[in-house]
Amino acid sequence: MTTLDRSSWAAPTAAWKNDVVYAPQGRAGLGLYDTSSAGGPLARSALTTYPNGSEAVFGATIVGPYLYATGAFWPLGTRDPTSMLAVWDLSAAPARLVWRSPEPPAHTDGNIGLSLGVSGVRLVEGNSRNLVIWSITDPAHPVKTASIPVDVSALLVQGSIAWVGTAEGDLISFDLNATHGPSEVGRVVLGAYVSALTAAGPGRLAVALRTPDTGDVGMVDVSNPALPALLGLAGIGSPMDAVAVNGATAFAAGRVGLGSIDISDSLHLSTRAVEPLPNIDTYPLFDGTPEAISVALQGDLAWVGALEQAAAFYAYDVRNPGRPRLVSKGLTGTSWNRGYGGYGMLFDGSRAFQYGAFLGGSDTGMFEFDVTQPRNVITHWQPDPALLRRVGVAY
Repeated sequence: MTTLDRSSWAAPTAAWKNDVVYAPQGRAGLGLYDTSSAGGPLARSALTTYPNGSEAVFGATIVGPYLYATGAFWPLGTRDPTSMLAVWDLSAAPARLVWRSPEPPAHTDGNIGLSLGVSGVRLVEGNSRNLVIWSITDPAHPVKTASIPVDVSALLVQGSIAWVGTAEGDLISFDLNATHGPSEVGRVVLGAYVSALTAAGPGRLAVALRTPDTGDVGMVDVSNPALPALLGLAGIGSPMDAVAVNGATAFAAGRVGLGSIDISDSLHLSTRAVEPLPNIDTYPLFDGTPEAISVALQGDLAWVGALEQAAAFYAYDVRNPGRPRLVSKGLTGTSWNRGYGGYGMLFDGSRAFQYGAFLGGSDTGMFEFDVTQPRNVITHWQPDPALLRRVGVAY
């Protein structure tokens, strides 16, 4: 660390002219910031399900006035988590917890809730060790009706069919209306951990795939649930964590950042753009490009969550899929929460709910934001935060 002679050091000052701030930042140089666009996500509340432990939310969905969230809960004094399910009433502001699965005993099984889907009055929960069906006839008080042993890594529900991606690399279809309970109908081997599933037009699913060293985005023909078939891959060659689709374009999040992919031809996918995520934590625990782990579409914006990076989130204007443009960014956590991040974003009008693992010990699983004005300050040029750290003074 560099030691500064404070007798010869003066505090830096900034100049503001024509909506541009010129900010000297020590040895890192000069930062130029455009302040012409006011707004940005405003934090409203931290939504904590269990006060007696730590939690993380990995999947969520909104049905009417209720938000359902699944994830993992670590009771105080335990190392292994157990799955959790919670129901939040969105008619209240901030959202109000109305139901949660009972707190487990001290011995936990390591099961983790990863995703949710809805079929009529059934809530389908994908856990790392099983697929669980809940009745939500009373939407504020789910009742468990079935459980199927399967290592769920991703889930998409379409009508009475639940599409399940597995950690072993399979895509399985389950008939939720089968006479003797949910049963497997079809299966296709994809060959990699299935990170995410999303609809991509009639009879098509987009899938995000990953291994420790590589991954891709693919298209699957699901027009016949008994005979799903892999159609094509984008050829990204990097682990992918999430995918969202708007018309003929898929937006994928992964180690390379945010990618846009032309999926108009399911047999020949082509990558249009790849945007690495900027390192926006001034004092991060690592030097390098953050990994994008979630993407959600709202209007002409793609909201991206990052791993580590103090649970950073970004919004890109994707009206031109060939050139995604960063228009908003922020931090949910703090610099000391390495290994955690924002695993998804849900929207309810001008309200946004970012879920994941935050605050270092994953003490809370969800944050509520006001996104009435989602765009905030645009950075034209910003010094490398690593240079700021080496100066030894926080500016």
